[in-house]
Amino acid sequence: MKAFSSEEGKQLYVASYDKSLSMWPVPHTQMYIDTSFGQTHVIEAGTPGKPPLVLMHGMTVSSTMWAPNIEAWAPHFHIFAIDTMGDFGKSLPTTIPRTRKDYTDWYIECLDTLGLEQVNVAGMSYGAWLSFCTAQAHPERFKRIAVAAPAASFQPMDWYFIFRSIPLLLFPSHKTVDRYMRWAAVEDVEGITEPFFSQLIEQLYIGWKYAKHRPKVLPAAFTDEECKRIMAPTLLILGPQEKIYNPNKAIARAEALVPNIKTKLLSRGSHDLTLVQAPTINQEMLEFFQS
Repeated sequence: MKAFSSEEGKQLYVASYDKSLSMWPVPHTQMYIDTSFGQTHVIEAGTPGKPPLVLMHGMTVSSTMWAPNIEAWAPHFHIFAIDTMGDFGKSLPTTIPRTRKDYTDWYIECLDTLGLEQVNVAGMSYGAWLSFCTAQAHPERFKRIAVAAPAASFQPMDWYFIFRSIPLLLFPSHKTVDRYMRWAAVEDVEGITEPFFSQLIEQLYIGWKYAKHRPKVLPAAFTDEECKRIMAPTLLILGPQEKIYNPNKAIARAEALVPNIKTKLLSRGSHDLTLVQAPTINQEMLEFFQS
């Protein structure tokens, strides 16, 4: 199954992915693991022998997005950053996941193949949502779950956010991707994310132009019963300028329904927390995992 529309597009994307990955400030290796949905690409970093930490990225940004976070966590965890099957990245699908169960099956296959019986998970946006879906079906596999700006989950996606995403599908130019990403973020007055943010936008642009696959399973808000099935201790971090839903409503519903949840609304931030608020995210999640 071809992941890109042309060999040239594949080469351009892989080169841009590798350039983004070269900006990780810690040693790392890349590997492929076999699943029933195809070969899943995994970046391994951190300290072998330490507790396992699985990183699940946001939609289309791939595992390279963790560059601003990885250094803070690497001394404390054996880290596995997984490229979501059927999304931008280096994973090579033979079958595209088309249901929540497909994705939870794939997720568990990844943990099994990596030999990870129980894990801590850090998730962003779509990766956070997938982690919640899997934790509802397989609670015994999750020790702690820390998420930043999860897609949907506790509130429906805002229609304006979806509307702003349409040009990416119809007109995937560098200008369109840059405008969208900087709209979804807040002004990075400290310059924390540069030059990485600009490189990530370049990688995204090439993905939107050449990649053939997008996730077929769109994130949706969980029912009350589904929320109650998230049993692992959970940390939910949101920013006050979140673009995909009302963050205050999301926090209120999560606190009312998720059995063992800690929430934090930051003083600043949108759908960009692991980037613009990297120092805060890094420390909050590290303290949560170690508590």
